[in-house]
Amino acid sequence: MKTLSLVAATLLALPWPNQVVRAEMTTTTQTEIGHLLDRVAQSSCEFNSDGTWYGSVMAHFHLRDKYRQMQEEVLISSTEEFIRSVASESADSGQPYQVRCDGAPLVTSGQWLGAELARFRLRYTARPMN
Repeated sequence: MKTLSLVAATLLALPWPNQVVRAEMTTTTQTEIGHLLDRVAQSSCEFNSDGTWYGSVMAHFHLRDKYRQMQEEVLISSTEEFIRSVASESADSGQPYQVRCDGAPLVTSGQWLGAELARFRLRYTARPMN
């Protein structure tokens, strides 16, 4: 009977196939994603999703809500993964989001956010630590 109890306790302690062990998102990743979402909201750009153009504030709310929903389903472990899985294409159609900004060439949101992430990292890592 002791053996059976020990086996049962061991089996209950093991992760089931549908359970995922999650690591916490790093503070750096949280900061970078927050910056990108803020940058979308503060830009003067327009964002296209499935053929409809939206202002920056609407795009910000959409990406923020999509990000929160995705966080409940799967861990976003890097800023690049956020760009790729949340902010690059429509979940409905699979079509890439597009961005147009004051006379600049039309680009995908993945390109636009990737460039903004590179600028942010350059500024962030170039600052002297006090």
